[in-house]
Amino acid sequence: MAAKDDELDSLRDEIDGIDRSLHDLIMKRVQVTRRIGEIKKAAGDGAAFFRPGREALVLRGLVARHRGAFPAGALVRVWREIMGATLCLQGPFAVAVFAPKDHRGYLGLARDHFGTEAPMTAYSRTGQVFAALRDGTATVGLLPWPHESHSDPWWRHLIAKDENPPRIVAGLPFIGAARDRGDAVRGLLVGRHSAEATGRDRSFLAVETTSGVSRPRLREALGAFAPSPTPVAVLRGNGGEGTDLHLVEVDGMIAADDRRVGDLTRKGDGTIHAATVLGGYAEPISAADLGVEAAAQ
Repeated sequence: MAAKDDELDSLRDEIDGIDRSLHDLIMKRVQVTRRIGEIKKAAGDGAAFFRPGREALVLRGLVARHRGAFPAGALVRVWREIMGATLCLQGPFAVAVFAPKDHRGYLGLARDHFGTEAPMTAYSRTGQVFAALRDGTATVGLLPWPHESHSDPWWRHLIAKDENPPRIVAGLPFIGAARDRGDAVRGLLVGRHSAEATGRDRSFLAVETTSGVSRPRLREALGAFAPSPTPVAVLRGNGGEGTDLHLVEVDGMIAADDRRVGDLTRKGDGTIHAATVLGGYAEPISAADLGVEAAAQ
């Protein structure tokens, strides 16, 4: 019995040493990320510390290299907490969340992604989220995933003539939703940042067309964005008299100056009057990604 107790004490001491090493590395990581923030601030690029594309690459890399019994999903949540906390240390950071009383799940979705330390404010209307972005109260805003049923879709406000309009920069959840909420709550992060390509991405386009264009006809007109441009929603008459405004999701991270976007109006048959890139997001870590990893453990 004494030998068994000695072995347990030895293993507990080993765990204590590992914990101290992990803690030391976290503190060192914070020092490095703060230095990055200082360098970017000195270069006049103080807002660039928020890089959702790079975060996506880091998290995918962790899942790909992970081994052992510890759940990969839990590992990603640990890193999301670290990333959220260090965002707040690199510069002013706050999240504006669309979360009316009947949609409080969006607050939980934002907290899952940015962790316990990130300042968050709930708003009952999508317009208030955009106002917080404009006046600098918020760095990013979380808005509902676009749907055909939305009577006043927020995405039309991204079609702005501003020099630096808000853009879609990330999709949430990046990994499966918390068990107590299921997978129903999805949202898009909007901010004044550049969405970075990660190799597995999706983008949104706002496409103004002649009124009454069908979805199959729209897909045909968007053939340059094969294999599968996906119409998400349409505002009949919102593009102006005799026109409709469509929200379309396409493969890849599409830059604002992508030649294909300009060609839609220059080389088309007149069906498409205008097209605007609204930003994009890194494809999330799927259940299949985690399932493959779990099977390999």
